[in-house]
Amino acid sequence: MVRKVLAVAAVAVLVVPTAVRFLGDHAVPALVAAASFTPYAVPPLAVALALLLRRQAWRASAAIASVLALNLAWLVPLWVPDRAPASGATPLTVMTANLRLGEASPAALVAAVRAHRVDVLALEELTPQALSALHRAGLDRELGHRTVRAVPGADGAGLWSRTPVAAVTWSHTWSRTPTATIELRGRPVVVGVLHPAAVVLDGGRLYRDDYAATTDYTAGLDDATPTLLLGDLNASADNSELRELMGTRFRDAPELAGSGLLRTFSPSPRLPALLHLDHVLVDDAFGVTDTTVVDLPGSDHRALVARLGLAPRG
Repeated sequence: MVRKVLAVAAVAVLVVPTAVRFLGDHAVPALVAAASFTPYAVPPLAVALALLLRRQAWRASAAIASVLALNLAWLVPLWVPDRAPASGATPLTVMTANLRLGEASPAALVAAVRAHRVDVLALEELTPQALSALHRAGLDRELGHRTVRAVPGADGAGLWSRTPVAAVTWSHTWSRTPTATIELRGRPVVVGVLHPAAVVLDGGRLYRDDYAATTDYTAGLDDATPTLLLGDLNASADNSELRELMGTRFRDAPELAGSGLLRTFSPSPRLPALLHLDHVLVDDAFGVTDTTVVDLPGSDHRALVARLGLAPRG
């Protein structure tokens, strides 16, 4: 009897992330965390299904099979390329990186910008010391145009570009981040840097307020102007606030590229990355060639690089 109770409890725990992902986490910290780990439920659910089938527990098997199928419906598209750049598209490589209170290696970051020939760079948790170190490491020689707000702590941010940056506005979220217009072969492109508050701050209130403000702001952006959003969003695509932000206009670049299950964040720089919290969101003006993550010594995040293509006009 005890074994049966424990087995039922174990299966119930496995089902929780799926239920939260399906019903929404509503910016509740514990539920946000549960939904973030949804992909990790697949292997134990498969094991549970195999054990139940072996015991010929048909009803329980059918229930677990349904839960597993739902998870696979969310996961499988991550490995299927969905929108390659159109013929004649203008290439654009973008990168986002969280500097972990400015402690990330400036040399490693600038080396990644060079190696991947990055055209647009978004940085979060940009401190005055980090800004100076990045300048000395040669970032401004690689990307000659920028708009930055470097402050002590976690709420600094900046945007660097190979082409001039214009029409800059700053968010009123917990971390004030820039949205600007760049030109790509004479065509305006809106680039927004995002860094909403982590859900662990203030019981989730700041996270909820930041996502509401950001969702309202992006909904007001001109649909006719190509737009991309990038940064540390403190959420995975399994979290309801991020899915609401994307709405029907934006898609996650790694999903479009078929890059699989990327992981960009670790609770500690000494631990492997576990969650996909850093994103490049694009509207339908962009195709995606590929995305990759780059180790960033000193940070608890890995940088995310996306190679995009802006479709020709018309």
